[in-house]
Amino acid sequence: MKLLTQTKRKLQMSKTKNTNDSAPFDTFEDLTSFVPNFEDVYEEVVLPVGTEAQIQIVSVDTGTDKNGGTYWRLRCEILDQPTAKDITTFISFPGPSDDAKRVNRKKLSLMRMMQSLKMDLTKPFSQSDLIGLTAWVILGIQSSDEYGDQNIIKRWL
Repeated sequence: MKLLTQTKRKLQMSKTKNTNDSAPFDTFEDLTSFVPNFEDVYEEVVLPVGTEAQIQIVSVDTGTDKNGGTYWRLRCEILDQPTAKDITTFISFPGPSDDAKRVNRKKLSLMRMMQSLKMDLTKPFSQSDLIGLTAWVILGIQSSDEYGDQNIIKRWL
């Protein structure tokens, strides 16, 4: 009997409307009866090449490239531009197959990012330390068939 009551309560809760205005969908388990609200939908924009913008890191993921090297993928929001597409940028770390020039380039890129984020170059850090940090950057544009036009970080300031 107790299990039946809990099941009924869950079913009732799943059919209640979501009161969060930014989440316009009902929370129905059965998605055949929801009605979306598209009144506040907009196309995300790409800012012009050369735009100086302040970004904030919102997430960091780890990956491995085709040569076995480690990279971090940073997803950044452009502050004060609520309709702008997020920016994804990559930080590659030196790997065992990198020659001296490539190691230098990767370290230089990391150093420029850390300086722009006002990080202490002498202290260790992890991915989670980056989330929430802000920096000024110069934007570029990259085009692809899969994602269309996207802003990229052309230079860390």
